[in-house]
Parts: sequence; structure tokens; C-alpha cells
Amino acid sequence: MNIFDLTHEMEKGMPCFHADWHTAFSSETLGTIESVGRNTKKLTLGSHTGTHMDAPRHFIPDGITITEIPLSTLFGDVTLIDLRRLADYTKVTMQKTIP
Repeated sequence: MNIFDLTHEMEKGMPCFHADWHTAFSSETLGTIESVGRNTKKLTLGSHTGTHMDAPRHFIPDGITITEIPLSTLFGDVTLIDLRRLADYTKVTMQKTIP
């Protein structure tokens, strides 16, 4: 089985939930190997930044948490479609074809 990592890099301007109250991603260097013996950063982000998954508890008070979701349920067949050439907010629909 091949496993493909579809996660986004953490970088300024990365995708996040578009709302005035949602914090955008930012990164600040706190220390370097030269200054403190290790590379350390402060990361600030909202929970809907970049690649993420909502657990049922995000909307359901008694729902399961992200740590209770079996990792095995997150694997399966996938079709990857590159939509980067589309303008923002372009409506995308699925059309079934009959062979």
C-alpha cells in the first residue's frame, strides 16, 4: 500500500477558516542553535488552519474526541483532483457518467 501525505506545509498565508475571529497562522523564532542550543519557534494558529480534521465533539457535546478516532479509519482509496487553476469560490460539482 502506498501512503500519500496530503497535509499542507505550515507557512504564512496557509489556508484557514475565513472569519474575522479566527486566528491566522504565524511563526516566531524564539531560539536558534547558536543562541540557545536548539531551534525553537512559537506557533500561533486557530484550530481550523491548514490540514485538519474535526472530531465529532467539535459539534456534538458527547461526541468522541480526535484521540478516540481509530487511525485505521483514516486510510482508504482516494482520487486527487488538482483544482489550483480555478478562481477562488468557483463552484465545483460532480458529474456521473454512464459507461
